[in-house]
This record gives sequence, structure tokens and C-alpha cells, in this order.
Amino acid sequence: VSQSRYGTVVIGSTANTSSNSVLAENLSRQYLLVQNVSDTDMNINFGAAATSSTLLLPKNGGGIVFETGMVPTNQIFLICSAASKPYYILHA
Repeated sequence: VSQSRYGTVVIGSTANTSSNSVLAENLSRQYLLVQNVSDTDMNINFGAAATSSTLLLPKNGGGIVFETGMVPTNQIFLICSAASKPYYILHA
């Protein structure tokens, strides 16, 4: 985790093949980018455990951005079929 002038950067990797909490709830969150920088598809969910049927983040750079009034403030979860797969998060 590091701070930039644009927000907080989280560079992490999946801990295991079950749903991983990757970002805590933050009711003041105003921007969110989550990117899958691994070679394996991931799934994301907001406020509940991620499963293989929740929103897909495709491998090799697939991601999602929320901004300006449409930003989820819930806890964020990722799941991947392999452990130690990297992801990138920028939030403010």
C-alpha cells in the first residue's frame, strides 16, 4: 500500500483460491480502479464473497473503474482459480 497524489495504491496478490478481502469498506470512497494484472481470470464482488459467477475481471489487464457518484463503498473481494496472482487497486 502506498500513497500517491491521486489516492492510495494497493498492489497485492491473491492469497489462495477462495474469496479474498482486498479492500475494506470506506464510506467516503470517491474513486475506485481495480485491475487484474495476472495471467488468470479473476472475479470481483462488493460487500459479499466473490465467486466464479460474480463480475469477471479478465486476465492480462482487465479491470473496472468507478467514479463520480457511482463508487461502491462496500468491502471488496476477489477470487481466482490460482493463488499468488497479482492485482492493482487505486482508490481515493
